Amino acid sequence: MAKSPIERNYEMGDASLIQWVRKIKALLSLFLADFTNYDAMFDAAFVTAYNTQIDTAEALPDDFVVSGQQEALTDIVEQKMEECRRKFVHIKRFVRKAFPAQPGIWDEFGFSGYLAARHSQPKMVIFFRDLSSVASSHSAQLIAVNYTQPMIDEIQTLYTEITAADSSQEIKKQTRKTSTQSRVLAYNSLYEVGLDICESGQVIYEDDPAKFNMFIVNPSGAQTVYTGGILPGETKNTVEKTFKADDEITLTNTGTADWEAGLMLNAGDVVLVGAGVTVLAGTTQTVQASALGDVTQNHFLNVTNNSGTDGSWSVTI
Repeated sequence: MAKSPIERNYEMGDASLIQWVRKIKALLSLFLADFTNYDAMFDAAFVTAYNTQIDTAEALPDDFVVSGQQEALTDIVEQKMEECRRKFVHIKRFVRKAFPAQPGIWDEFGFSGYLAARHSQPKMVIFFRDLSSVASSHSAQLIAVNYTQPMIDEIQTLYTEITAADSSQEIKKQTRKTSTQSRVLAYNSLYEVGLDICESGQVIYEDDPAKFNMFIVNPSGAQTVYTGGILPGETKNTVEKTFKADDEITLTNTGTADWEAGLMLNAGDVVLVGAGVTVLAGTTQTVQASALGDVTQNHFLNVTNNSGTDGSWSVTI
Protein backbone atom coordinates (compact mmCIF):
# COMPACT_ATOMS: atom_id res chain seq x y z
CA MET A 1 0.00 0.00 0.00
CA ALA A 2 1.36 3.41 -0.97
CA LYS A 3 2.38 5.64 1.92
CA SER A 4 0.98 9.14 2.30
CA PRO A 5 3.40 11.98 1.46
CA ILE A 6 5.05 13.86 4.30
CA GLU A 7 3.15 17.05 5.12
CA ARG A 8 4.54 20.46 6.09
CA ASN A 9 4.32 21.21 9.81
CA TYR A 10 4.24 24.94 9.16
CA GLU A 11 1.63 27.16 7.51
CA MET A 12 3.89 29.82 6.01
CA GLY A 13 5.55 29.51 2.61
CA ASP A 14 9.04 28.06 2.31
CA ALA A 15 10.66 31.45 1.66
CA SER A 16 8.89 32.97 4.67
CA LEU A 17 10.01 30.06 6.84
CA ILE A 18 13.65 30.67 5.88
CA GLN A 19 13.29 34.34 6.76
CA TRP A 20 11.62 33.46 10.05
CA VAL A 21 14.23 30.93 11.18
CA ARG A 22 17.05 33.33 10.28
CA LYS A 23 15.36 35.92 12.47
CA ILE A 24 15.06 33.42 15.34
CA LYS A 25 18.69 32.38 14.89
CA ALA A 26 19.73 36.05 15.02
CA LEU A 27 17.76 36.56 18.24
CA LEU A 28 19.34 33.45 19.73
CA SER A 29 22.81 34.80 18.90
CA LEU A 30 21.93 38.19 20.39
CA PHE A 31 20.76 36.71 23.69
CA LEU A 32 22.96 33.62 23.69
CA ALA A 33 24.26 34.09 27.23
CA ASP A 34 20.70 34.00 28.63
CA PHE A 35 19.85 30.91 26.60
CA THR A 36 23.05 29.11 27.62
CA ASN A 37 22.31 29.85 31.24
CA TYR A 38 18.83 28.37 30.74
CA ASP A 39 20.04 25.29 28.85
CA ALA A 40 23.72 24.60 28.09
CA MET A 41 22.61 23.03 24.81
CA PHE A 42 22.21 26.56 23.46
CA ASP A 43 25.86 27.47 22.88
CA ALA A 44 27.92 28.91 20.03
CA ALA A 45 28.25 25.48 18.42
CA PHE A 46 24.45 25.12 18.42
CA VAL A 47 24.09 28.48 16.63
CA THR A 48 26.70 27.49 14.05
CA ALA A 49 25.05 24.12 13.44
CA TYR A 50 21.62 25.72 13.07
CA ASN A 51 22.98 28.27 10.62
CA THR A 52 24.50 25.44 8.57
CA GLN A 53 21.18 23.57 8.71
CA ILE A 54 19.38 26.66 7.40
CA ASP A 55 21.88 27.17 4.58
CA THR A 56 21.69 23.50 3.58
CA ALA A 57 17.88 23.49 3.51
CA GLU A 58 17.72 26.74 1.56
CA ALA A 59 20.08 25.27 -1.06
CA LEU A 60 17.74 22.34 -1.78
CA PRO A 61 16.07 22.77 -5.19
CA ASP A 62 12.43 23.81 -5.12
CA ASP A 63 9.69 22.42 -7.37
CA PHE A 64 10.33 25.05 -10.04
CA VAL A 65 13.97 23.98 -10.40
CA VAL A 66 13.16 20.26 -10.45
CA SER A 67 10.33 20.86 -12.89
CA GLY A 68 12.71 22.77 -15.15
CA GLN A 69 15.18 19.90 -15.05
CA GLN A 70 12.40 17.49 -15.99
CA GLU A 71 11.31 19.70 -18.88
CA ALA A 72 14.91 19.82 -20.15
CA LEU A 73 15.05 16.01 -20.16
CA THR A 74 11.71 15.91 -21.98
CA ASP A 75 13.15 18.19 -24.66
CA ILE A 76 16.09 15.82 -25.10
CA VAL A 77 13.77 12.82 -25.46
CA GLU A 78 11.67 14.61 -28.06
CA GLN A 79 14.81 15.59 -29.96
CA LYS A 80 15.88 11.92 -30.05
CA MET A 81 12.37 10.89 -31.09
CA GLU A 82 12.57 13.26 -34.06
CA GLU A 83 16.02 11.96 -35.00
CA CYS A 84 14.66 8.41 -34.91
CA ARG A 85 11.69 9.37 -37.09
CA ARG A 86 13.98 10.96 -39.68
CA LYS A 87 16.30 7.97 -39.58
CA PHE A 88 13.51 5.51 -40.29
CA VAL A 89 12.10 7.59 -43.16
CA HIS A 90 15.60 7.65 -44.63
CA ILE A 91 16.22 3.89 -44.44
CA LYS A 92 12.85 2.97 -45.99
CA ARG A 93 14.03 3.92 -49.48
CA PHE A 94 17.12 1.73 -49.27
CA VAL A 95 15.14 -1.20 -47.86
CA ARG A 96 12.85 -1.07 -50.91
CA LYS A 97 15.92 -0.88 -53.19
CA ALA A 98 17.60 -3.82 -51.46
CA PHE A 99 14.43 -5.92 -51.27
CA PRO A 100 12.10 -4.89 -54.10
CA ALA A 101 8.56 -6.28 -53.93
CA GLN A 102 9.29 -8.17 -50.68
CA PRO A 103 6.75 -6.80 -48.18
CA GLY A 104 7.57 -9.58 -45.72
CA ILE A 105 11.10 -8.25 -45.29
CA TRP A 106 9.80 -4.69 -45.25
CA ASP A 107 7.72 -5.66 -42.22
CA GLU A 108 10.89 -7.05 -40.60
CA PHE A 109 12.20 -3.48 -40.84
CA GLY A 110 9.02 -2.22 -39.16
CA PHE A 111 7.13 -0.77 -42.10
CA SER A 112 3.77 -1.84 -40.68
CA GLY A 113 4.61 -1.07 -37.04
CA TYR A 114 6.12 2.38 -37.42
CA LEU A 115 2.89 4.39 -37.14
CA ALA A 116 2.20 2.93 -33.70
CA ALA A 117 5.72 3.79 -32.51
CA ARG A 118 6.32 7.22 -34.02
CA HIS A 119 4.71 9.15 -31.10
CA SER A 120 5.35 6.72 -28.23
CA GLN A 121 8.67 6.85 -26.39
CA PRO A 122 8.53 3.28 -25.00
CA LYS A 123 7.44 1.88 -28.37
CA MET A 124 10.10 3.85 -30.25
CA VAL A 125 12.79 2.45 -27.95
CA ILE A 126 11.70 -1.11 -28.77
CA PHE A 127 11.22 -0.23 -32.44
CA PHE A 128 14.81 0.97 -32.80
CA ARG A 129 16.17 -1.97 -30.86
CA ASP A 130 14.55 -4.28 -33.42
CA LEU A 131 15.45 -2.04 -36.38
CA SER A 132 19.12 -2.10 -35.39
CA SER A 133 19.08 -5.89 -35.16
CA VAL A 134 17.34 -6.36 -38.53
CA ALA A 135 19.57 -3.81 -40.29
CA SER A 136 22.67 -5.58 -38.96
CA SER A 137 21.44 -8.97 -40.14
CA HIS A 138 20.78 -7.56 -43.65
CA SER A 139 23.82 -5.27 -43.73
CA ALA A 140 25.31 -6.81 -46.89
CA GLN A 141 22.19 -6.15 -48.94
CA LEU A 142 21.84 -2.59 -47.59
CA ILE A 143 25.49 -1.74 -48.24
CA ALA A 144 25.07 -3.06 -51.79
CA VAL A 145 22.49 -0.32 -52.44
CA ASN A 146 24.66 2.43 -50.87
CA TYR A 147 23.25 2.33 -47.30
CA THR A 148 26.70 2.34 -45.69
CA GLN A 149 27.96 0.63 -42.55
CA PRO A 150 28.21 3.99 -40.66
CA MET A 151 24.55 4.56 -41.53
CA ILE A 152 23.69 1.13 -40.10
CA ASP A 153 25.80 1.81 -36.99
CA GLU A 154 23.91 5.07 -36.45
CA ILE A 155 20.71 3.08 -35.83
CA GLN A 156 22.33 1.37 -32.83
CA THR A 157 23.68 4.72 -31.65
CA LEU A 158 20.21 6.28 -31.78
CA TYR A 159 18.77 3.28 -29.94
CA THR A 160 21.35 3.74 -27.17
CA GLU A 161 20.74 7.48 -26.97
CA ILE A 162 16.94 7.35 -26.89
CA THR A 163 17.07 4.55 -24.30
CA ALA A 164 19.32 6.65 -22.05
CA ALA A 165 17.19 9.79 -22.54
CA ASP A 166 13.97 7.93 -21.82
CA SER A 167 15.45 6.35 -18.68
CA SER A 168 16.76 9.69 -17.39
CA GLN A 169 13.33 11.25 -17.90
CA GLU A 170 11.55 8.46 -16.03
CA ILE A 171 14.06 8.55 -13.18
CA LYS A 172 13.62 12.33 -12.85
CA LYS A 173 9.84 11.88 -12.62
CA GLN A 174 10.34 9.59 -9.64
CA THR A 175 13.14 11.56 -7.98
CA ARG A 176 11.08 14.74 -8.22
CA LYS A 177 8.80 13.27 -5.57
CA THR A 178 11.82 12.28 -3.48
CA SER A 179 13.34 15.75 -3.85
CA THR A 180 10.11 17.38 -2.68
CA GLN A 181 9.87 15.09 0.33
CA SER A 182 13.52 15.73 1.26
CA ARG A 183 12.91 19.47 1.20
CA VAL A 184 9.77 19.19 3.34
CA LEU A 185 11.64 17.06 5.89
CA ALA A 186 14.49 19.58 6.02
CA TYR A 187 12.13 22.55 6.40
CA ASN A 188 10.06 20.76 9.04
CA SER A 189 13.25 20.21 11.02
CA LEU A 190 14.14 23.90 10.78
CA TYR A 191 10.68 24.82 12.01
CA GLU A 192 10.87 22.42 14.97
CA VAL A 193 14.19 23.88 16.10
CA GLY A 194 12.79 27.40 15.70
CA LEU A 195 9.79 26.46 17.83
CA ASP A 196 12.08 25.09 20.55
CA ILE A 197 14.08 28.32 20.58
CA CYS A 198 10.88 30.40 20.78
CA GLU A 199 9.38 28.29 23.56
CA SER A 200 12.63 28.57 25.51
CA GLY A 201 12.75 32.32 24.91
CA GLN A 202 9.25 32.75 26.29
CA VAL A 203 10.29 30.91 29.48
CA ILE A 204 13.54 32.87 29.83
CA TYR A 205 11.84 36.24 29.33
CA GLU A 206 8.57 35.52 31.10
CA ASP A 207 8.97 38.73 33.11
CA ASP A 208 10.34 40.84 30.25
CA PRO A 209 7.42 41.66 27.89
CA ALA A 210 9.58 43.30 25.19
CA LYS A 211 11.86 40.31 24.80
CA PHE A 212 9.04 37.82 25.40
CA ASN A 213 7.18 39.25 22.40
CA MET A 214 10.22 38.67 20.17
CA PHE A 215 9.72 34.92 20.60
CA ILE A 216 5.99 34.73 19.92
CA VAL A 217 5.42 32.28 17.08
CA ASN A 218 3.08 33.37 14.33
CA PRO A 219 3.26 30.76 11.57
CA SER A 220 0.52 32.34 9.46
CA GLY A 221 1.30 32.51 5.78
CA ALA A 222 -0.38 35.91 5.78
CA GLN A 223 2.69 37.36 7.49
CA THR A 224 6.04 37.91 5.84
CA VAL A 225 9.28 38.48 7.71
CA TYR A 226 12.05 40.64 6.24
CA THR A 227 15.50 40.77 7.86
CA GLY A 228 18.87 42.36 7.24
CA GLY A 229 21.90 44.13 8.57
CA ILE A 230 22.61 47.86 8.48
CA LEU A 231 25.90 49.72 8.75
CA PRO A 232 26.46 52.97 10.70
CA GLY A 233 24.86 55.89 8.87
CA GLU A 234 23.24 53.58 6.33
CA THR A 235 19.62 53.56 5.11
CA LYS A 236 17.96 50.36 3.93
CA ASN A 237 14.63 49.90 2.18
CA THR A 238 13.03 46.88 3.84
CA VAL A 239 9.68 46.74 2.02
CA GLU A 240 8.00 48.50 -0.89
CA LYS A 241 4.25 48.30 -0.37
CA THR A 242 1.08 50.34 -0.38
CA PHE A 243 -0.01 50.24 3.25
CA LYS A 244 -3.36 50.91 4.85
CA ALA A 245 -3.30 53.24 7.84
CA ASP A 246 -4.27 50.45 10.27
CA ASP A 247 -1.92 47.77 8.88
CA GLU A 248 0.07 46.30 11.77
CA ILE A 249 3.84 46.15 11.35
CA THR A 250 6.19 44.49 13.84
CA LEU A 251 9.65 46.06 14.07
CA THR A 252 12.31 44.01 15.83
CA ASN A 253 15.79 45.31 16.52
CA THR A 254 17.93 42.17 16.46
CA GLY A 255 21.20 44.09 16.85
CA THR A 256 22.98 46.36 19.32
CA ALA A 257 22.43 49.70 17.54
CA ASP A 258 19.25 51.78 17.75
CA TRP A 259 17.64 52.63 14.40
CA GLU A 260 14.76 54.61 12.96
CA ALA A 261 11.93 53.19 10.82
CA GLY A 262 9.62 55.25 8.66
CA LEU A 263 7.52 55.34 5.50
CA MET A 264 9.37 57.37 2.90
CA LEU A 265 8.72 58.66 -0.61
CA ASN A 266 11.86 57.04 -2.08
CA ALA A 267 13.80 53.87 -1.35
CA GLY A 268 16.94 55.76 -0.31
CA ASP A 269 15.35 58.50 1.80
CA VAL A 270 16.96 58.82 5.24
CA VAL A 271 14.70 58.43 8.27
CA LEU A 272 15.61 61.19 10.67
CA VAL A 273 15.44 60.74 14.41
CA GLY A 274 11.87 61.42 15.47
CA ALA A 275 10.54 61.27 11.91
CA GLY A 276 9.19 57.75 12.28
CA VAL A 277 9.63 55.22 15.05
CA THR A 278 12.83 54.66 17.00
CA VAL A 279 13.48 51.00 17.76
CA LEU A 280 15.98 50.49 20.53
CA ALA A 281 18.52 47.67 20.44
CA GLY A 282 17.03 44.33 21.49
CA THR A 283 13.42 45.56 21.51
CA THR A 284 10.28 44.95 19.47
CA GLN A 285 7.45 47.32 18.62
CA THR A 286 4.20 46.56 16.84
CA VAL A 287 2.79 49.72 15.32
CA GLN A 288 0.19 50.74 12.80
CA ALA A 289 1.49 51.91 9.44
CA SER A 290 0.13 55.40 10.09
CA ALA A 291 2.67 55.78 12.92
CA LEU A 292 5.47 55.45 10.40
CA GLY A 293 4.38 58.17 7.98
CA ASP A 294 1.86 59.22 5.36
CA VAL A 295 0.49 56.00 3.83
CA THR A 296 -1.21 57.89 0.97
CA GLN A 297 2.07 59.06 -0.58
CA ASN A 298 4.89 57.02 0.93
CA HIS A 299 5.32 53.37 -0.02
CA PHE A 300 8.90 52.62 1.04
CA LEU A 301 9.43 51.36 4.58
CA ASN A 302 13.02 52.40 5.30
CA VAL A 303 15.28 51.94 8.29
CA THR A 304 18.21 54.25 9.05
CA ASN A 305 21.07 53.50 11.42
CA ASN A 306 21.94 56.85 13.00
CA SER A 307 24.36 55.28 15.47
CA GLY A 308 28.05 54.60 15.14
CA THR A 309 27.89 50.79 15.26
CA ASP A 310 26.59 48.00 13.04
CA GLY A 311 22.95 47.03 13.50
CA SER A 312 20.36 44.58 12.25
CA TRP A 313 16.62 44.65 11.73
CA SER A 314 13.56 42.49 11.26
CA VAL A 315 10.23 43.69 9.86
CA THR A 316 7.12 41.50 9.99
CA ILE A 317 4.06 42.45 7.96
